[in-house]
Amino acid sequence: MPRYLRNVHVYDPKPQPPVVVGGIHQHGSLSISDFYSMMDTVLVAQSSWVLFFADAQYQPVGTALDREDCSVLPVGIYVVMSAEKQLLDVSLTPERHRPRTLSLDNSGPIRKDGFRNRVRERDRRCCITGELVESGRYHPFRTTHIFPVAHRDVWDLLQLSQHIRDDAPEGEQGPASINSVQNGLLLRSDIHNRFDDYDFAINPDNGYRIVDFTEGGKLDGHVLWINQNVEPRYRPSDALLRDHFSQCVLANVKGAGEQRDEWVDFEDDHDLSDFSNWGRRMGGGLSRLELELATRLNSHETLVVQQPLVVKMSL
Repeated sequence: MPRYLRNVHVYDPKPQPPVVVGGIHQHGSLSISDFYSMMDTVLVAQSSWVLFFADAQYQPVGTALDREDCSVLPVGIYVVMSAEKQLLDVSLTPERHRPRTLSLDNSGPIRKDGFRNRVRERDRRCCITGELVESGRYHPFRTTHIFPVAHRDVWDLLQLSQHIRDDAPEGEQGPASINSVQNGLLLRSDIHNRFDDYDFAINPDNGYRIVDFTEGGKLDGHVLWINQNVEPRYRPSDALLRDHFSQCVLANVKGAGEQRDEWVDFEDDHDLSDFSNWGRRMGGGLSRLELELATRLNSHETLVVQQPLVVKMSL
């Protein structure tokens, strides 16, 4: 997200010249308190900080924005300082967003089919646009993992299964519950791709309203549709939606916006744990393989192959 396209910019005025530490497109629904929460995710400071409007010389103007203010965040330039308008030592968190890679899903066809069927049966529409499935024609829609199965190691590390209340048999949702219906949404295919690309996020702590991080902002302010006729234990997990929200903030709000490669996760149809897929033309296959391997090395995941493997790729 190029810096000059955003209409909210946050600077650290201590370095010379001042350094951008955050920013976002404001489409009219983002509140001051919500933006503070986002900046808390990306900023590291040794003492408390607040945001001030800034003039052309990056000097604070007026009083600090109130962290509890639920009114709409005005567009403009802001600086990070102490409440007394003193310069601070602040930095960006080293944490980076997790790319939504091609999925390594060893759960088997029964669990994957169970996940797909349960999400379809529960939602029967795109949960973002509200578009209904007509006459069982699901091909324009995708069942989407809120937390990607490709990062099962992180799922275990964060103990996210503790947030799952789904009582489906282990054979359907797996021993770690990553294929629970609570980790799923039915989305129109194009919306599915945007969800995976971190273009927008759902805030469960603000009435499930959508924050659209793109310049166009077409989805901003929409509300996630949730089937109120099913028990809460079968609805999308708030904890998993929060995790996706934080990944979107890291990808879009942190600094000038992180560079994001193109990746896809078409309902796990191109599962890299299925070695028969490795020789297929999947569109940019080499770059996707490189992204997958780089992601696993960065997350320190160990892949165990039971038999010697010979890979022949035709690109």
